[in-house]
Amino acid sequence: MIRRLLALAIAVYGLTLAGSAFFAWRYQTPDLPQAAAVIVLSAGSTPAGEMDAQTTARTERGIEIWRALATEGQPPPLLIMSGGGDIEKGHPIKGELMADAARNAGVPEEFLRAEGQSGSTLHNALYSKDILGEQSSAPLVFVTHRYHGLRSWVSLQWAGLNDITFVPAEDDDTAPVLNGLWMEGIKWPVNIIRGGAYTGLTAIGVAPETLLPYLQ
Repeated sequence: MIRRLLALAIAVYGLTLAGSAFFAWRYQTPDLPQAAAVIVLSAGSTPAGEMDAQTTARTERGIEIWRALATEGQPPPLLIMSGGGDIEKGHPIKGELMADAARNAGVPEEFLRAEGQSGSTLHNALYSKDILGEQSSAPLVFVTHRYHGLRSWVSLQWAGLNDITFVPAEDDDTAPVLNGLWMEGIKWPVNIIRGGAYTGLTAIGVAPETLLPYLQ
């Protein structure tokens, strides 16, 4: 029994890792829709309390996309910077760091939202939907790295954000960043279990706010 469970775990890890890698290498960025919001998902932070390289790259691409959409003669979209932290443990709120970078780059405050509660991609999706409110059904763009793109896409769809376009932090003509890919094989099955439990329990009346800590 133990050997079978181990073999199953290895198979699941391999399949989800391979799927994320294939998506990362094959995905081509589509034309931008006239989106209601650009959602940028954070990566990590440094011991000095700054954005790490991946969070910086995602933030810069999100600002670039926001500018492109804001210059087409339509109302500028919201720019949602999504990522939590733990100040007591010395971990900065990444959404706030990302929002500061956007302000410094000239994004007006009225179009900027800092989401600082997220501890997972499932959180990113749920809290971003809360910020969007009635706009959650409108076309949206989200930004992250390619290796994280497929799981993020599924997470956003799971939360009810269905009209979404993925724009990678990397250019199409460069190799995808793979630092973090190995964790996808672990996070996929964990997210499926947690997301499925959240969906089932809320469907039978359990208050969502009581379940949010378990999505961390």
